[in-house]
Amino acid sequence: EESVVVMDDDDSARERQLLEIESLQAMFPTELMLGPKAAEALAHPGRNPDGMLSYVLRLPVSLRNKDDGKKGQTSSSEVAGDATKPKAGTTTMVITTMCLLSFVLPSRYPMEPPRLELKCKAATRKSLSKANTQLRKLASQLCTGAEGQESAMELIDVVKSQLVLEGNSNKHKANGNGAKEKESQNMKRMKNDVVKGKIAEGEPSSARLLRIDHMNDSKGYMKLLRKWTDQLGLRGELYFRNGARRVEDVFVLLVGDVAKLKDFCLRLRTQCVDVNSRGMKCKEKQSRVLWEGEAVTVRGTCTPIGLRCTEYKKAEELVSFLLGSSSSGIIPSSAEMHIVEALGVR
Repeated sequence: EESVVVMDDDDSARERQLLEIESLQAMFPTELMLGPKAAEALAHPGRNPDGMLSYVLRLPVSLRNKDDGKKGQTSSSEVAGDATKPKAGTTTMVITTMCLLSFVLPSRYPMEPPRLELKCKAATRKSLSKANTQLRKLASQLCTGAEGQESAMELIDVVKSQLVLEGNSNKHKANGNGAKEKESQNMKRMKNDVVKGKIAEGEPSSARLLRIDHMNDSKGYMKLLRKWTDQLGLRGELYFRNGARRVEDVFVLLVGDVAKLKDFCLRLRTQCVDVNSRGMKCKEKQSRVLWEGEAVTVRGTCTPIGLRCTEYKKAEELVSFLLGSSSSGIIPSSAEMHIVEALGVR
C-alpha cells in the first residue's frame, strides 16, 4: 500500500515561509541577510531545523530633514505619508537613506503576523516608533483568515515607496552634503533595476506563459496584474475570452528578469486577486505555468513596461496572438509545438 504523507499546519506554514524567503533571496541577493535557522533550512531542505526563521533586509527609505534658518535649500512639496507644513524660517528637504527591516517568523506564519522591527540611524526615535506601529498593524491585517497571506513584499513596498521618516538633523549633518549626494545616487540605482517605462531588448530575458482559469472580477483582477507588472519592471500580454458571466481562459505572457517573474507568480499564488461566487475576496487557486524559457528578442527596439490586455474569441486567434507578431515573437520556434499542445488546439 502507498503511504500518504499528510502535512499539518506547521509543516505547510514552514514550506510557505521558505518559498517566500527564496523569492526574496532572488530579488534582493545583496540586500538580504539570513538568520542562522533560515540559512540552514535553505541549505539543507530535509533538516527543517526547529525554531523561528529570521532575516534582515537593507532597504532605501525616504528621510525628511528640517533645517532652521537655512537659505538656498530646496523644499519638497511632494512628501508621502503624514507630511506637515514647515514653520516659518524652516526648509524641508527629503532625501533617501538606508534602513534595516528585520523579520522573525512565528511557526504559524503566514497565518500569524511576523515580528517586525525597522531601524534607521538617521531617523528620530519617535518617527521609528510610529513607523514600526504602522508596519505591524499592516502585517496583522494581511495575516488574517484560515490561510493567512505572505506579507513581506507589501511591507517592503511600503518602506521603499510610501514611508517617510523624520530625520535626526544633527546626525545627518555630520555626514556632509557629499555623503548625502553619493547615498542618493546609490539609492536611485537600487530603485531603478530597469529604466522606468522601457526595457531594452536584445539583452538576455526570460519568459513565462501562465494560464488563469477564470476571473469573476476581471476589471479589478486585470488592474492588479497591471500594477504588479509595472512594479516589477516586466512587460507582457494578457489574452482573455468573455464567457457567459465572467472572463475565462486567460493567458498571460510575461518577459523580464527571472527573479521578477518568480515574484509575480508568488504574488499570484499568495495574495487575494479575485472574488468568489459570493463576492468575497479570494486567492488564485487555478493558475499554472504552461511554458517558461529564454525569450526571443529583437535588437534595436524598446518595448514599454506594462501589461497589455487583448480579447480573443477563438482558439486559433489565441494561437496567432501568442506565436505571431502580436507577441513580438517572444516564444522561440522550438517551443511552439509544446505551447500548441498545452493550449489543446489541434
